[in-house]
Amino acid sequence: MANYLIALALVLVSIAQVAWANFLVIGGVIVPISVIGLWVVTYKSEFTNVAVYAFLSGLTIDILSADVFGLRSLALLLSVGGISLINNRFDKSNLLAKVMALVVGLVIYQLVVVSISLILK
Repeated sequence: MANYLIALALVLVSIAQVAWANFLVIGGVIVPISVIGLWVVTYKSEFTNVAVYAFLSGLTIDILSADVFGLRSLALLLSVGGISLINNRFDKSNLLAKVMALVVGLVIYQLVVVSISLILK
């Protein structure tokens, strides 16, 4: 039951990201709140569940946005991979590792989205 609630919450976060993307800008960059939501979930679930959540969130964003289909799913899966890599490498009680995992996830997400968008346009 908890897995369904987590999936539902992440889908709602993805809908909010698409709906309010213009208002979630910090320093000229749109903040992907779905990555932040997945970052929180990585500390409570195992990697296979988080990968499914990332795919569902990305698919929701892809369906609702007018961007390249599959781009956000790929970006979320790669960012979750980076977050999980850092989480497995360092102790989960280390605050610096948690912040570094979030920053790495956000950077990977933005790099994938921007680079593939530039390649395909």
